[in-house]
Amino acid sequence: MRQALDTRPATVRESFDSHDRPGSRFIRKEDVYFDVYERYLAPLSGHPIRFLEIGVQHGGSLQMWKRYLHPESIVCGIDINPDCAKFEAPGIRVFIGDQADAGFLQTIIDAAGPFDFILDDGSHIPRHQIASFEYLFRKAMRPGGIYMVEDCQTSYWASYGGGLRKKRSFIEYAKHRSDDVNAWFHIHDPARIPWGAREIASVEFTPGIVTFRRGEMSTPIPAMVGDLKMTDLSAPFANSRYAGLIATARKSRILNRIVRSNPVAWALMQRFMKR
Repeated sequence: MRQALDTRPATVRESFDSHDRPGSRFIRKEDVYFDVYERYLAPLSGHPIRFLEIGVQHGGSLQMWKRYLHPESIVCGIDINPDCAKFEAPGIRVFIGDQADAGFLQTIIDAAGPFDFILDDGSHIPRHQIASFEYLFRKAMRPGGIYMVEDCQTSYWASYGGGLRKKRSFIEYAKHRSDDVNAWFHIHDPARIPWGAREIASVEFTPGIVTFRRGEMSTPIPAMVGDLKMTDLSAPFANSRYAGLIATARKSRILNRIVRSNPVAWALMQRFMKR
């Protein structure tokens, strides 16, 4: 919530729109991105943060983020084009190098990290997005930090090496990370739990954007309250002439699996319930 004397734009969209004046640096964003930006950045805008954007290009977005965020925030940019170094300004730092180069990324972490928010708007090439994420998410982010990859539509474009459900696209990579988040429920050997289950708190897919939240995760533990339960779960079948058979079948894991996974078996079970 902005304070009364705070003259900063109230939203990311307002910061973008206020940039629309002669002589301003060019910015291009998909219209659907602004709600996503706002959802994740608004809670961070009331205090200084360290923000890293991969992809400087024309320099306008660095100015937009600096205008929107807390005045003491540090905004950093990465670009492979040496000419982008000229966009440095008070509170804005620019690093020149390859977003897929781990050695280069480490120099940024050493100089300006760790970061609260990382936005990948760089080459949009899936293998570069994956390389940046795997290094920066684990080594450059504070707990609770946000890592956002935008323009993920290139995962579907052949001109970027992508395609629908193509194995090496960033979208498919992110789908696997969502499986990692839920690894606690499908991997029963603690030694095989992947790093993503322990370090990724959430993965959100929105049009063109995948957003990851960093967190220190552990085995989910059920929370239970209340002491009154249904004492007889077989009661709904009491009036059926197959009640005894059903009571026995309910103890079978195989039959329970069939009923839960087969729509015909599920419908048959409902027919035996009393009305």
